[in-house]
Amino acid sequence: MFIMEQLQDFPLKIELFDPLTASEDLWNQFFIYNEILEKEEHPKDPYPSREYIKKWMKDITPYGKNYRWIVRESNDGSKIIGYGATHVSTDKNPNYDTTKNVSDGWISVLPKYRRRGIGKKLLFQVVNKAREENRSIFQSGAVLDCGREFLKFLLGENVMESAENRLYLENVDWELMDRWRRNGKFRAKNVSIETFNDLSEEDIDEYMEIYTETMNQQPFGGLEGRYKGTPETRRHMEKRFKDKGIEWITKITRESDGRISGLTEIFYSDEESHLIQQMLTGVKERYRGRGLGKWLKSEMMFLIKEKYPKASFLSTGNADSNAPMLSINNRMGFKRELAGTSYKWEVKKLLEMLKE
Repeated sequence: MFIMEQLQDFPLKIELFDPLTASEDLWNQFFIYNEILEKEEHPKDPYPSREYIKKWMKDITPYGKNYRWIVRESNDGSKIIGYGATHVSTDKNPNYDTTKNVSDGWISVLPKYRRRGIGKKLLFQVVNKAREENRSIFQSGAVLDCGREFLKFLLGENVMESAENRLYLENVDWELMDRWRRNGKFRAKNVSIETFNDLSEEDIDEYMEIYTETMNQQPFGGLEGRYKGTPETRRHMEKRFKDKGIEWITKITRESDGRISGLTEIFYSDEESHLIQQMLTGVKERYRGRGLGKWLKSEMMFLIKEKYPKASFLSTGNADSNAPMLSINNRMGFKRELAGTSYKWEVKKLLEMLKE
């Protein structure tokens, strides 16, 4: 049961946080705050450099707008005790047709300040911005029990259960990976695997169609919004990642007629050399049943083993209902690390609750 304590007598100061104009002192206070929250969620993980996080938070994209807030005690103006953010897509975003009514946002509060009404006041600012942006649906999520209790208290509709799943490289069954690789070659004799960082101009149109199709094959539960990728968004993302020192490696299967049938991709950065981010893996529906997904996964694992000796684990996110992908990942040795729950509301109704 979620029980909210009375808000203490100290006055709160909730203000917009602009990464482009924030002073060094304010940035320092933000990082002190953020590192406490990161350690709560992932107590054993290294923390990336502050400059690396700054680069991402200062990043501007034509496809979306970000708004951020910080909460401070007015009596101690330097200490940040809460943080909130929301994102809305712009009409330049290819996803706009399915996201134009949606705002995705979240908040956090330092542990010792929770259950005092601070989160409710902060969330009102976040959701009110969604209203100002003419959004009718607000979506959020939680990975800690206290966050789930708070969002359930606000009568959020549970629309998806998911998790971060990890595979520690010291636990990889390399004999299994080799069997998957050999079996893939045997069952799909006329198929080849190619590896690249940047997409070629010759393949980009076809690839983005397949990428969009396979991305939307995964379950989204009741979440609003669907992905649509274009050559322009791909080139934009390639540049963003390069500018931040991130390697984006993709493997594809190519059929004997030249068509692309499947893909898998990873992200790696020297800033977080302990981890590999496993992103999308998918096989076009008409090409399934030949072990292509497992072949792609196994080939990528051998690339990781050779290319990234500093990495400790792979991290990926999966909906609990994504049985086909979980089946492959479980056999590879992925284990559940941190569960997440997604919720959504009608903006108007949530604002009414937050005013109470």
